Amino acid sequence: MNYLRFTRTIWLALFALLLSAQAQPPLRDLAAVYESAQAAAVRIETRPFGIGSGFFIAPSGLVMTAYHVVQGAGSFEVITSEGARFAAELVGFDEFLDLAVLRAEVEPPVPFLRIARRTPTPGDLLIAIGNSRGDFNAVHTGEVIRFSKSLSAFLPTGMLSSTLNLAPGDSGGPWLNAEGQVVGVTIAISHDESGFASHATPVAARQELVQNLIAGLKREVPFLGIRYFELSPEAVADLGFGRPGAILIIEVLPGSGAEAAGLKNPEFTEVLTPTGPQQRIVQADLLIAIDGVPLQGAEQLVRHLRSRKVGDTVRLTIQRGDAILEVEAKLGTRSSVLNTQ
Repeated sequence: MNYLRFTRTIWLALFALLLSAQAQPPLRDLAAVYESAQAAAVRIETRPFGIGSGFFIAPSGLVMTAYHVVQGAGSFEVITSEGARFAAELVGFDEFLDLAVLRAEVEPPVPFLRIARRTPTPGDLLIAIGNSRGDFNAVHTGEVIRFSKSLSAFLPTGMLSSTLNLAPGDSGGPWLNAEGQVVGVTIAISHDESGFASHATPVAARQELVQNLIAGLKREVPFLGIRYFELSPEAVADLGFGRPGAILIIEVLPGSGAEAAGLKNPEFTEVLTPTGPQQRIVQADLLIAIDGVPLQGAEQLVRHLRSRKVGDTVRLTIQRGDAILEVEAKLGTRSSVLNTQ
């Protein structure tokens, strides 16, 4: 028996058993939703190795997923529930929303999912399909917690949050309502004092956005062109300079706006420790303010950059040793600096 088909059969049997124990009639309907939808759900494998989820949105083989699943990948394949593998190419993406559309080299027509025209509300039942925990197109059930969740400056704003028990590998998979229509695309998971939650970029009633992605929209977050980390009190004590919340620049990327502005890579010296020789930073550029706003951490820096546009110029305040420098840097794109998309 085909392994993927056998796995799907087992999941469907377990899902039906789970739903039979539920008293709510609407939950039973979700078993039929999954049975109908799973043929349109796919696994995405990237090179170098990575796994994510996605789903067909058109009979021609267009696939929607989370942009971070394929961002920077050398190549990627789409694997269907029947085990067929197809090469795919990136058609359009929106890094701000973490959404992407691919074109798989399929023999059309293929099963596909429709985007919902009604936005969900708290308490609505959901199904998610994904490829976490070593499973293939596994089903998860939950309900909507809230709309317009903002979790981090590094993630999209206005996310849809739910009780769905998702994990890495589910990113890019569909969230379906009781009618089997897509209301969101899995982006992130979180755990805090309020408990565990999964988060999606909402796509319900956003047909214009979907059409723009299909038409080739490529919207990137402005990129300064540095690798960095946020200084903690412990790091400040260890380095002997800087202040908590400042951004220590550990690499200036060639061809970036940061390099053109004159930012420098750190200087190192070798020191002997009880465990052997180690490299120690003796001087580094510290980013302490942007556009006149003092920085209190990486989240603030990212939030500010995401508020600007590619091509904008930002004013950076740099501490270099005892000197305070003011420089201007033009914001580019990650793909142009790293030669990837």
